[in-house]
Parts: sequence; structure tokens; C-alpha cells
Amino acid sequence: MRGLDTQVPRLTDQPPSVDFIHHRLPRHHEAFSDLSVHYDPTVGCFVPNEQEAAGMEPSPSEPTAIPLSEPGILQGRDMAHHDKLPNRPVHEGFGSMVLWNQIFPEVMETFKRTTKEPKDRSRTEYDIRTDQTWEAVYGKLQKAQLKYDGEAEKGGWFRRKRRSAAGKAPVVSEVLSNVSSLVPNNEYATPVIGVVSLMLNAVKKGAEVREQVFDSMDGLLSVFSDMETFLSIFRDDVNIRKAAVDLAVATLVGIENAIGFLTSKEVVRGVKAVGLGSFYEHELVESLETINKKAERLLQEAYKSNMVESHFWSQHTRDVLQKMYSLQQQMAKSQAAQKKEASLLNSAMELFDSHIKTRDHQLATLEKDYRRERERNIFLVVEINRLRSSSPGLANPWGPYAPPPPPAPPALEWGCTQYQLRQLLGIGDVEVDDMSFVASKSPELPARQCTRAEQIVSNPLFRSWVTSPGSAKLLIHWDGKLPKQVANISPLSLFCVSLVQMLQGHPRFIPIVWICGRHVNQLTGPTGGSAMLASLIDQLLRQHEFDVRTVISDGVVDPNALESGSEQELVKLLLFLVAQVPETITLVFVVDNVALYERDSLRAKSALMILVRLVAEGSLSAAVKVLFTSTPGTTEIRWAFEDERLILNVDTLPQLVWSPSQERVARELGESFRGPADE
Repeated sequence: MRGLDTQVPRLTDQPPSVDFIHHRLPRHHEAFSDLSVHYDPTVGCFVPNEQEAAGMEPSPSEPTAIPLSEPGILQGRDMAHHDKLPNRPVHEGFGSMVLWNQIFPEVMETFKRTTKEPKDRSRTEYDIRTDQTWEAVYGKLQKAQLKYDGEAEKGGWFRRKRRSAAGKAPVVSEVLSNVSSLVPNNEYATPVIGVVSLMLNAVKKGAEVREQVFDSMDGLLSVFSDMETFLSIFRDDVNIRKAAVDLAVATLVGIENAIGFLTSKEVVRGVKAVGLGSFYEHELVESLETINKKAERLLQEAYKSNMVESHFWSQHTRDVLQKMYSLQQQMAKSQAAQKKEASLLNSAMELFDSHIKTRDHQLATLEKDYRRERERNIFLVVEINRLRSSSPGLANPWGPYAPPPPPAPPALEWGCTQYQLRQLLGIGDVEVDDMSFVASKSPELPARQCTRAEQIVSNPLFRSWVTSPGSAKLLIHWDGKLPKQVANISPLSLFCVSLVQMLQGHPRFIPIVWICGRHVNQLTGPTGGSAMLASLIDQLLRQHEFDVRTVISDGVVDPNALESGSEQELVKLLLFLVAQVPETITLVFVVDNVALYERDSLRAKSALMILVRLVAEGSLSAAVKVLFTSTPGTTEIRWAFEDERLILNVDTLPQLVWSPSQERVARELGESFRGPADE
């Protein structure tokens, strides 16, 4: 009691419960080491961390990053960021068409492989099959056109005038046709008119072919400009590339035929025009028409590719919007979880504050009693010394005899430690993994059934089990319409975990849990009654300080038998430890799905009954509360509860429309576990 004379100064203005949450709770469970809430002294409660919440929200000034490429689709596209959309480039010459020049070798190779070279063309200066660039090919075409126009020869002016007149041949032919209908049909006029008509038709056909050639050649820049644009937009599109190559090959065929037409003798062209009539330069005309067909096909392929790409980006945009919506939902859930965590800690803080106030009142009372007793002892010592000094015979309390020697100090012994006992048990903190596993299965369980399990908190039978000042037991069955189970985990498992988590770290409670559904298969971990007792003892040793120095030397337990998992030695050690728990602490044993441990192969029924007998043990200082849950219901364990009507059936609970909320469970449990001493 000497320590009560010194008052420890308070370092901060926050309540002691906040110090407990910040400094002691992390030692009980790692989940409390990095809380997403903090205590705000201005409002006197826990609030979400604004910095973390703000860090999860996207800044309004920062645009959401949207991926602009997808593996295997349009990987060659250049998606550089621009302040504004770039303009379509204007090609004033063939030299600026980079992509067209890149495919020229492939085009020339295909052209030479699929077409036959005109006779003796390779001996002239107009051979295009040896050229390496498009500019060289186009230069020879221009050279052939100059020859045709006669600008490079003498008499060129006369040829231009004559061809200008030939260009008017269609008009003259039509006039002649109209006049011929007025001319009398006689043997003198008919041959003359026939010859004139034949000549004019030949000139007309030649003029049409010439105009078609010149128009086609003049439109090459526009054709190749479109080709360059499509190749730049759809760089990795195989269909566009193939259509572009086909168009370019058809163009080379047309150029080669056009050069043949432009460089041929004028007399030969005249004879052909007269002799072939409408079939005059049929091959050249077909090659020019092929260019138009290939250009239309390229345009169709570009339209299809654009349609596919538009569909892709439309789908991609929908996916991005869906991801953004999912992210917003996750952020909302995270913020709601932070609020729930803050509310849960606020509820716990109220319990801790109430406990601290009660404890401070007890300590203050003890301090007053200590000071009063010390003053009385000092008065008695002074009075005894005064009486001895006035009575000579009493000056020496031992009279004529020498005082007895002081007692010899006890022999030093190496005592056992709690860590050594835990090493002998060899079970570890399996309940931590069990509770994490149960929590991970929460999304897979029906929300309606989880809400049904939460209604247990409001049941009078459960509240009586919680609030009773002494030891108590309760068995919860879900035996009618069985709930869904995932890996032997049910909504009752979630309820048990919520109960234990709420009590963890509380100085007035020692919660101990065993999830039977996690320990029924020897291949996945420890099983059976011995494993359960070992885990319960291990949790006790981690949550309270015991005097175990002589537990082995006094023969309370046999270390070898304890290490081998003897159930008898485990029961001895459990009773030894429970007997040391002070009356200010309540032990809470929670065992989920005990029906699984009624199997004979697990040998756990006797271990479960040991926990039930602890409730009736009158020699214990601490109150012991035992809670068993089971779905389906038990067949053998139930007799220990049935006579006292201590079985709560979930099927009898009313069906409400709440949504499951751990916050509500924690709040109501907190109110239930707030005993009279805490008020």
C-alpha cells in the first residue's frame, strides 16, 4: 500500500481509457496496432483519420487515369496527350507520305510477282519495275505524260491544237448523227457519212481514254493521301494494310499501262481506235477501274476498323465507368467501416471510463483506510515506547535471554514460467487465425441469417447470462431451418467472434474462444478435446499474470504428460489457473458449434463438460461464464442445460428487417456487460 502515497501526474488531458486503447490494446491483438481512427480531445471521442480518408478520395484537380491501350488490341496506336485534338495532316507531295513509302518495297515485290511486264519495256527509260521509291515511279509517269503532250518534241504546238479539236469530237459526232438523219439515204451519201462517223467515233473513244487516264493520274495524290491517313490511324490493322497494298499494286499496274498508252506511236493509237472501237485500250481502262474498286475496298475496311475500334472504346469506357463506380462504392464502404470502428471504440471507451472511475474510487477508499491505519500504528508505537521507558522490566522484551537468531533465508529454486508452460502446451495462438478465418467468410453468409443471429443480444435469456453477477452458462441452438455454413462456419460463428472481439483487452474480462468447425480434421490442424483445453490454457496464460513458479516443483502437473497432451494434466493445469483468477475479473468461455465435438472420434465431450462444471464450482473467486453455440442442435451436451431451461433457440427469435451490423452488436453487448460496479 506504500505506492498509494504517491500520485502519478497525468501527462495528457485524455481519459485513461484512451491511453489503454493506444498503448495496451496493440499488445493483445495486432489489429489494434494501426487504427484508422484517432481520439479527438475537442469532441471527446474517436473520429476517422481525415488524412487517410482524404487520401482515399480522388483530388478534383487530378483527372482519373484511364488506360489508353489494351494488350493485343491497337498496341501500335500513338496516344500522346494533347491540349487539343490534332488536325489531319495535309500531304502536298508523295515525299511526305512516310507510311506509304515504308510499304513500297512490299508493294513492288507483290507487283512484280503477280503481273507480267510489257514486252520490251525493260529496254526503255520508262521501266518502273526497277525503281526503289514511289517518287521515281511517279517521275517516269510524268515524263511519259510530257512526251504524250509533245512538249519535249518539235511540232508540239500542232499536236496540242489537234488534240484540242479531237476533244470536241463527241459534240461533232452528235451533230453529225442528227444531220445524217436529214440526209437522203442514197448510194452517194451513205458511204461518205459512214466513213466520217467511223473516224469521229474513233477520235471520240481516244479522247475518252485520254481523259480517263489523265483524270486517274491526277487523282493519285488524293488516293495515296487517304491511304496514308488510314495507315497512320490503323497501324497494326492487318486488313487495312492488305487493302492498302492491293490498292498500291493496282495503281502500279495502271501506271504501267498508262505509260504504255502515253508513249505509244500516235499512228498506232489511231489504227487501234479505228479497229477496236469500244474495246480500244480495254486493258488500260480496266486497270484504271480496278484502282477505283481497290480504293473503295480500302475505304470499306477503314469503316469496319473504325466501327470495331469505336465499339472497343465504347466498351472500354463502360468498363472504366464501372470501375470508377466500384471504387466509389469501396470508398463509401471504407468510410462507413471507419465510422463503425470509431463508434465501436467509443462504446468501449465508455466501458473503460466507467471501470476506471470505479477503480479510482476503490483506490481512494483503500488509501484513506491505509492512512488511518498507519496513523493508528504510529500512535500505538509511540505509546508502547512510552510505557516501556517508564517500566524498567519491560525495556528488554526478551528479558535476561538473548533474542532468537533471524530465520535462515529460503533455498533458491528455479521456478517455472508462463512462457515455459506455453512451450509445453505447443498449441500457439490458433484462435487468432480462427477468428480471422471466420471474419473472412462473412461476405459468403446470407445477410438475413446474420441479422437473425444478432437478435440474440436482445433476448432476455442471453441478457440474463451476461448480467448475472455470478457464474452462468448458456447453450444456443439453431436447430430448425438450419443456416448456411461455409467450411463449418455459420452466422453463429460470426456472433461468437464479435462477442470475443468486443471483450478482448478489457481489464475486467478474459474472453477465451474455440471454433470447433476449424478443428475437426487432423490434416489441417489440432483437433479434439485435448487440443481445445490446451488452447484455452494458452489463451489464459497470454491474458493474465499467474504465479506458476511451483506448479511443476510442487507436483501440480507432470511436464512430460503435459507435453504429450494428457487430458488429465491439462484439466489439472486449467483448474490451477482458474483458481488464481481474482474476483474482479470474469472468465468468458465461448465454444462454437459444439455439435461437431459430440463425435466419439474427437473425444471432446469430457473436455466440454469440464467447462460446464466450472460454472458450478463454488470455490472459485472469479465468475465463470460459459457459452456454447451449435447448429444443428446437440444431442448429449444439451442435458447439462435442459433441466435449467438454459437453451436459447434462434428459431424462436422474431424475424426483423435489420441489416447485419457489428457496431450494433458491440454497442448492445457493451451495455449488457457493463455491470453494476461500472455504473
